[in-house]
Amino acid sequence: MKKANTLLSIKTNTITSLELVNQINIFRKEIEGKKDIAHKTILGIIRDEFEQEISGQEFLPSDYIDSNGIKRPMFNLTYSQAKQVLARESKQVRKAMIKRLEFFESQTLKPKELSKMEILRLALESEQERIKLESELEKAKPAIEFTKSVQNSINSITIQEFAKICGTGQKRMFFWLREEGFLMSKNQPYQKFLDNGCFKFIEKSYLKNGENMTYFQTLITGKGQISLQKLWPETPVKLLEINS
Repeated sequence: MKKANTLLSIKTNTITSLELVNQINIFRKEIEGKKDIAHKTILGIIRDEFEQEISGQEFLPSDYIDSNGIKRPMFNLTYSQAKQVLARESKQVRKAMIKRLEFFESQTLKPKELSKMEILRLALESEQERIKLESELEKAKPAIEFTKSVQNSINSITIQEFAKICGTGQKRMFFWLREEGFLMSKNQPYQKFLDNGCFKFIEKSYLKNGENMTYFQTLITGKGQISLQKLWPETPVKLLEINS
């Protein structure tokens, strides 16, 4: 809700009915020597001119507080709507007001002209931001390179090796991976995590009593290591009861 203000702002492309009646009265006095018209008169003209839009809820009044602290209605008009309201003024007043409104309208469309000092200030701020960004990127470069190298690495590691990286034991790591839904009960990765490249489930073999034995092993890829390290809890309370 606004307080009454008779000064016309040219920062927006609208004019209030209060501002409009103030401008009209200036020209009525200067050009014709006529007495002021009241704001309620302008409100009546607006309601008549835009009856259809108001009935259709497309154009509605807002409120302002007058000098006596009373809430009263007003309209916010585009310059085009304001010109339509002027149709009931005399030719001289209407011409003067249209010229004034066109001036205000041109000012809202005119780009702000910057002084040399403002241009230099903006250029300096832009350069400072560039230097700051370059500094931050330089500091982050080792971490970025490490991430890229791990993600692109063809070498995958075992759960035991990954557990050491995270500072925990193999049993705790297997338990956490099952609890978080990455591994099945027998420590085999779910298919979706194999498909997205976070895990591998490979067949390996070894000799036992002269016989070739096979088994399957779960490995974590470079991509999986990056993703899981972000999820690994700093204080895994749920895991404290699990022996490492």
